[in-house]
Amino acid sequence: MINLGSHHPYHVLCGTGKPFITCTMKRLSYFIITIMLLICCSKQKPDDANNISVHCSLIENDNELVYSIKNASRSNLFILGLKSQTFPEVIKKKKYDSIWQNFSVPFYNELRVLKDTSEIFNPPDDEEYEYKPEKNKPETNTFFNLVIQKIKDSKLSLKSDLLLEFDLLMSGSSFLKPGESYSDTIPLSAFKSKYPKNDLKFIFEYPSVFLYKSEKSYLTYYAEDFLGDSLHVVIPEKLDGYKFVYKGNLKYEFIVSSDD
Repeated sequence: MINLGSHHPYHVLCGTGKPFITCTMKRLSYFIITIMLLICCSKQKPDDANNISVHCSLIENDNELVYSIKNASRSNLFILGLKSQTFPEVIKKKKYDSIWQNFSVPFYNELRVLKDTSEIFNPPDDEEYEYKPEKNKPETNTFFNLVIQKIKDSKLSLKSDLLLEFDLLMSGSSFLKPGESYSDTIPLSAFKSKYPKNDLKFIFEYPSVFLYKSEKSYLTYYAEDFLGDSLHVVIPEKLDGYKFVYKGNLKYEFIVSSDD
């Protein structure tokens, strides 16, 4: 007959023989797991997880959206492609609807200012880039010129497109000290006059573009696969004292309600 009030011998916490060995092994396993978790947490610093933040405000009778991308870390940051990567996605809906529709392409097409066609078909003889070197940042300039030369010397096709892509990424990057911000303004008056009964939502992300059916961002692919694997360029940890950043987890939404 089973005595329901008695304890199974292996329920003894710390006795002798097998119960003692089982207890010791469990404690050792817990100790090892705790140490591993502490090591992993120490490697993932707050600067690596939350490096930039966004602040939005409306001015000029709510006809202009001003947004600021702030270095929210404790380190000096060189943020690759910051200006282009954080350009917000735009979606809209009618005021009392619940379904949002992507409106980025028509919204920005109306704001786009076309360049003089002479600049497109008759480029200057001397090679020019959008990226403008700063005399006080020699490491950044060396990195820029190194990648340019690597692309030129490579056997890759469409070199002119690759040069343009890298140039635009570099010119769209920002050096920000802790607490410093990059700001820009988006006019809203044209949209409001055309769609007075529509709400707008601006979605800010860094990085903003992910590869098709992949969790890898375009910036990660560019830095690690293209620059690293294809061109054999060592991605620097820092440039002129600024931490080289091409990863983040920024996602922020700002809604502009219709005036009606």
